[in-house]
Amino acid sequence: MSDPYLRLESLRKSYDGVTMAVDTISLDVAKGEFVTFVGPSGSGKTSTLMMIAGFEQPNSGKISIRGTALDVLPPYKRNIGMVFQNYALFPHMTILKNVGFPLKMRGVDSGERDKKAAAALDMVGLNAFMSRRPREMSGGQQQRVALARALVFEPDLLLLDEPLGALDKNLREQMQLEIVNLQKSLGITAIYVTHDQSEAMTLSDRVAVFNNGKIEQIDTPLNVYRTPSSLFVAEFFGDCNVLSGKMVSTRERAVGLDCGMTVALERLGQSFQDGEKVSAIIRPEDVRLAPKSAKDLSLQLHLNHLIDYGSYILALCNLDQVPVRIRCEKYQRDLLEPGKDIKAFIAPEDIWIVSK
Repeated sequence: MSDPYLRLESLRKSYDGVTMAVDTISLDVAKGEFVTFVGPSGSGKTSTLMMIAGFEQPNSGKISIRGTALDVLPPYKRNIGMVFQNYALFPHMTILKNVGFPLKMRGVDSGERDKKAAAALDMVGLNAFMSRRPREMSGGQQQRVALARALVFEPDLLLLDEPLGALDKNLREQMQLEIVNLQKSLGITAIYVTHDQSEAMTLSDRVAVFNNGKIEQIDTPLNVYRTPSSLFVAEFFGDCNVLSGKMVSTRERAVGLDCGMTVALERLGQSFQDGEKVSAIIRPEDVRLAPKSAKDLSLQLHLNHLIDYGSYILALCNLDQVPVRIRCEKYQRDLLEPGKDIKAFIAPEDIWIVSK
């Protein structure tokens, strides 16, 4: 990226002087891009967000927007909008006054700030609720108010720290679409923190996967899912089957699996040495009960259990004591009988190899 909008350069943060919460993170974000930070608790994603906001100071490294250093500025001078999981609305104020509060702190006169606050509420579909108090609104409505408040002063950057974590599934999915549609229509640059892989898939232009204070991979959601850079990324970002093996021939892209099969892969995303131990990543939807072509691997599995999710069935199987999950369609239910052996197929192009 030749001219990034937001740039993080070698950020480091330790809270105790020993353990690195954020360990030399560098990242460029383009204007209008939506980047999601995902990772387990303690991986550094929220600490990185808080350093961008100015609520935490890095031990070293630089943060800049459009080439202007942010790390030397206090939070209130960074012109950053922020939305938290806790809505943090003032209970004694009307919704209109809540949204207009950032403008009041910036010295905007009452008439102008009411006008801008009303416009921001209109953006999130709440212009009919301006005179209500927060306690008179649902959780989803309060989150929309918090979003309007973060946008009313036209920030240079929007930061969202697990803002939908307190909402139920249906409302969370609805709010995901509202957030991304609003972000794209305004053209604002956004950084979003979540542990939810499906949320990252829905919202993001790119996903940064955090682990132990580092970014293990940053790419489009689909590339992270289909071509993970490590076993950690593969297992964290979606469900997967893992078969152990070793590289037989890098020239021929041949991998020998511990279950006794050798497969010639369509592609190798990394450099490997002959004889190197590897893990074969196979997503559950890529294990099929019928072959796609004559090149498919054939597996003899033992079916242990079925989980019916309504829209699909998850078959829990074993391959020589190695667990294998198959995502099956509803119409295949009659083909599956727990306690019996079944034949399954995997296409070589659906196998992705990472270092063990």
